[in-house]
Amino acid sequence: MSQHSVKVIVVSNAGKGFGRSIALAYGSAGYDVVCIDDEVDLASKTAAEIENQGGKAIPIQADVSSSMDVRKAFDKIFELFGSFDGIVHVASFENKSRFISLTESEFAEVVGKGLKSSFLVLRSAARFLEDVWLVLVTPPKSAKEPHMVASRGAIVELSKSFKDRYPNLRINVITPSRPASDATHDAILVENVRYLSSASSGLSGHHLEVELPPPPKVIESLLPEVQAALNDDVRQSDLEAGLYELSDEEDDFLGDDELNDFDDFDDELTGSSLDADGNDSFETQASEDIDARAESSDDFEEDDFVYRVESADDYDDELDEARDEVTDYEQDVYLEKNYDLKLVKDIERINRKEDD
Repeated sequence: MSQHSVKVIVVSNAGKGFGRSIALAYGSAGYDVVCIDDEVDLASKTAAEIENQGGKAIPIQADVSSSMDVRKAFDKIFELFGSFDGIVHVASFENKSRFISLTESEFAEVVGKGLKSSFLVLRSAARFLEDVWLVLVTPPKSAKEPHMVASRGAIVELSKSFKDRYPNLRINVITPSRPASDATHDAILVENVRYLSSASSGLSGHHLEVELPPPPKVIESLLPEVQAALNDDVRQSDLEAGLYELSDEEDDFLGDDELNDFDDFDDELTGSSLDADGNDSFETQASEDIDARAESSDDFEEDDFVYRVESADDYDDELDEARDEVTDYEQDVYLEKNYDLKLVKDIERINRKEDD
């Protein structure tokens, strides 16, 4: 082990996923944790969580697929701590594109965040450290596309060769069964990392495939009424009752007096809704509101019908008047035409007489 008195470990990609869960676990165990992530906000957030739990942590922004960033990160760690005890390199990046649709840039990203980053971390450890442990976390076993299988296999083979070449540096590899979920459902992986890193295990050159429990279903986080609407086999009342069931610890914590207080409050709340006849005033009011709306609707329909009938009668009257006006106009035109015709004939008659 290194000669510094403080236990210090480095966790890459500590801003989220497996990296975050691992960093929080080591922080709770009393280690000083160096949280490395290419997004400084995420690294700072994880470091702040560790400090809020009473631990110590510092964030460092670094892209571990960049040789320059890795070198700067190591230099910063040596400047602050002199050395450190171990490295957990989380190289679990997964590209979910189908192999036939994968672009060259996407493949380069898979190689960069997986194999290349592992190479850079291991090379720095071999160059600058004499006694340190390393744990690599590969892409999940559930990633079965050829490019992901190749990335996972390459990391495993790299660690094997590294162990043979640098026996003074303990190195082990973990492959999770699925992608990261949350700290609770990923706890088994964290426990295996802690075990492989412990001096008492003395293990090196091992590759563990860790079976993780299924992540929580999205529907479990929905409101009871939404869950009931999505599943005919689920009753909203059962889900709501489960929300308020007390565990044995809660039941012990809340004594009989507190529980009775809750019951009394519930009775008061229920009683406050009863009227003088013992009926539920809320239900009565709701029924009255419905009746009032129905009566109002009937009145509206009746008034609307009368209005339409009267409007139809008025329309018929207006139509008759229009027809009368047309008839009068036609008669005027007829008389006017006859007058003009008679006038023409009279003029012709006068002309003939003049000629004679």
